[in-house]
Amino acid sequence: VDQANNRVGVGDTAPGTQVQVKGTAPYITIQNSTSENSDGGCEGKVIFEDHANVALGQLEVSHSGSSDDTKGKLILSTHTGSALTAGLTINESQQSTFTGTTPKVTIGDAGTEDTMLVFDGNAVDFRMGIYDSGDRLEIGKGAAHNTTPAIIVSSTPQVMTTAAFGMTTGGTF
Repeated sequence: VDQANNRVGVGDTAPGTQVQVKGTAPYITIQNSTSENSDGGCEGKVIFEDHANVALGQLEVSHSGSSDDTKGKLILSTHTGSALTAGLTINESQQSTFTGTTPKVTIGDAGTEDTMLVFDGNAVDFRMGIYDSGDRLEIGKGAAHNTTPAIIVSSTPQVMTTAAFGMTTGGTF
């Protein structure tokens, strides 16, 4: 404990922040001691407040569902100016839900990097993303851009297919 600077060190005699945990396995455990098997029960939270004690953001982990099991969910919340509101929830099936009036996921930082979503299949992977060096959006097979694109939207904007165009329809085209 560094009382002169209001700092606590676990495994550290000269902590650089108010609380510092130092070691080869620096884990922190937050454990709810109740036996709550309700949805949202048995929660633990890390709350980030401003100078007026208003929660600006929160990390919450709690029980998921009402069964007596160990299923959990993670909720990230931020303050909207009106209330602390969940923005991202990851459930026990590892499914992510983004909430809000106009949910938006941005991949990349407007730099020259290639960005993509890869759908990792059993036998075949598929992808959709920006091939930035080619200034185009690609939808294709595989997990690498510019290898096996199927549909390309160019910067002009034009839509191109990379093989003979074929379509199966259930009605008229």
